[in-house]
Amino acid sequence: GCNCGFCTVVGETGGFWNDLSVAKLINGAFNLVTAATSGVAGGTHTNVGSYLPEAAIGSGLYIYIWSGGTQSSWLVPGDGINYFGLSAVVDVSGWHVDSNPGLTVAQASAIDSKIDDGMPQSGRVMAWYFNYALQNFYPVWASGGGVEGTNTSHAPSTTATAGTSTTCYDNSNAAGAKQQYSITQSKGTGVNCALSFKFQ
Repeated sequence: GCNCGFCTVVGETGGFWNDLSVAKLINGAFNLVTAATSGVAGGTHTNVGSYLPEAAIGSGLYIYIWSGGTQSSWLVPGDGINYFGLSAVVDVSGWHVDSNPGLTVAQASAIDSKIDDGMPQSGRVMAWYFNYALQNFYPVWASGGGVEGTNTSHAPSTTATAGTSTTCYDNSNAAGAKQQYSITQSKGTGVNCALSFKFQ
């Protein structure tokens, strides 16, 4: 795999779903993503399903894989951990996946709580995804509002974060406090989250 968001689907990660489908280990048939792949026309979901499996939860969510985790530079290997990403993929090319949050806060919180610690920035389930336009070489924390936030280290942050209708998580604007899913904002209905799951 590759250790940066920029090359999320090149090499092994680009062949992951294709290899599994060719070997008949999973249902469906997925194309091999190569550097020559031009991506999905018009930035729509039209052909994403040719490369990535759609999540059973629907809503235009797809599953992709990536490796590396937190790192200080795209040239410096990350933690070497492999992840499944779950977000609303809008483009697949030979070099990267572009996606946006596609889970409601309530969905993300419920999934995280059922299989992990229920915290967006720790454990085996974390609220980050890939969007090349926002952070070309790194995973994006789903802080909400379609922005990365002020965290440039790409590590979990305890920076004061106020909860709003567009946040995935917040810490009630209390610097030093752990981030928690913004479930009290709009009753968790905001489509502000995406998740990544560490491989077992």
